[in-house]
Amino acid sequence: MDVYLFMDLAPNKRGPVELQVLEMCRQSQDLGISLRFFFSGPPADWFMEELLAAGYTAERFSRNGPEKIVEFCRSHSPEIVHFHFGSQFHVANRLRAMGIHVIRSEHSYRSSGWWTPAASVRRHWRARGVSDFIAVSHYIARQTRRDFLVSSRRITTIYNGTDLQRFQPGNAMDATSARRDLGLDAGPVVSMVAHLHHAKRQLLLLEAMKVIWKRDPRVQLVLAGGGPDESMLRAASSAAGGPVKLFTGNNDVAQIYHASDLAVLPSTGEGLPGSAIEALACGVPVVVTAAGGLGEVPTHGVSGLIVDGATPESLGAAIEALLGDERLRTWMSGEARKRAIEVFDIRRTARETLEFYSTRSPRD
Repeated sequence: MDVYLFMDLAPNKRGPVELQVLEMCRQSQDLGISLRFFFSGPPADWFMEELLAAGYTAERFSRNGPEKIVEFCRSHSPEIVHFHFGSQFHVANRLRAMGIHVIRSEHSYRSSGWWTPAASVRRHWRARGVSDFIAVSHYIARQTRRDFLVSSRRITTIYNGTDLQRFQPGNAMDATSARRDLGLDAGPVVSMVAHLHHAKRQLLLLEAMKVIWKRDPRVQLVLAGGGPDESMLRAASSAAGGPVKLFTGNNDVAQIYHASDLAVLPSTGEGLPGSAIEALACGVPVVVTAAGGLGEVPTHGVSGLIVDGATPESLGAAIEALLGDERLRTWMSGEARKRAIEVFDIRRTARETLEFYSTRSPRD
């Protein structure tokens, strides 16, 4: 079976999509599936090296060249075409007319509003060539039903995963070394690794920390990421009145989690957040808001806490509940790692995706 994957991105980080691609390459031959990858941007050197080591390579396609995609598929006749990101619906309709089974992965959270019904009708009509959708969380599966007006039979949920070898719990020596390298002291550490963007709500966390610092000024906050709000968050961190470290650029996320007592992600919504999954894999309990797929990452009260009310007070209370109970955090740490192994192993993500291909009719 020949499967062509068109991805509207340029792989440059070890995110869930990049990891899934590499792991699918390693497993594909055992299932008799041949993969061919097309990216809209140039992949990073590290990605190409690992792709070549797995026996594959990647090619470029133009976002503005739908005719080229159609003609290429007509010439090579793959059984399946799988789209990640982008809006190639007009392409999907033409591919399906050629007898190609078209799959689209839905990754991203979308807010709803008064315009949703009309937008859903338009999406439904545009996406009529898509045979199946893969959703990265159960929330995204429900969102796909809402936004595309399609039957649940056309939607399969396959969780994103992470590299459990790269992200794993550290020991006391790892924690001491990580804190020293990051310029942190012995006080409790709360971390948030996320794109520096208002939708992630770093400012909400800073407000929650102000409440916490009144009772325990030793608590340290680490914000890590890159994005448009960097300058604003740097100024806000300086004026917050407590110990804050802001790390931008190419961060060692595992090192940050080894230095952390807990992780926080209070976003307005997520499809399925990779940083929270990485925290679980490192044995770090997470505090998240109940928005989008965030609530599917930890098990509430077991591997983390899910906050219903997105206020500084409610978020601060959840953080303080864990910081104030070392025994609970230690137990949750083991449960966090266990949940990552059972649910968010990138090898499982790749295997389920390949097995999904195998169950599709090559000419529907």
